[in-house]
Amino acid sequence: MMSSQNHTSIAFFIAVLIFVSSNAQAGRLDGKWISNPERTIQSMKEIGKISDERVALFSNILGDLKFNFTDSRMSASFLSDPSIAYDEIEFEVLVEDETSILISYEIALFDKDTQMFHFSEDGDCIYLSHEAYRDYFCQ
Repeated sequence: MMSSQNHTSIAFFIAVLIFVSSNAQAGRLDGKWISNPERTIQSMKEIGKISDERVALFSNILGDLKFNFTDSRMSASFLSDPSIAYDEIEFEVLVEDETSILISYEIALFDKDTQMFHFSEDGDCIYLSHEAYRDYFCQ
């Protein structure tokens, strides 16, 4: 029969393992992620739900958005006009697995929202999945 001290030691060990593994995963979004128009346009063509004319229109506006994630904060800005930015938005990881991470956040004047970021197979990019395309952001 185990003593209560052994139970406490085992419980502490399990808690440390859970804490270390969850914190290791939470940092997967950390860093700067810049819109990648080439990969986004490639996904539009592969999925095939957007006409070539609309793809051409999208190509003029893609590549401008940047996300920056650190710990539990994110910011979003436009490279062409840094004065348009959302700074220091707190977010919470709701669900995470090997391929994606769901976060919850709130921007002033807007309702609380969630966003699912998927990790590309090569690990170099994240993307937002839309019905007709994937919006890629790479480091």
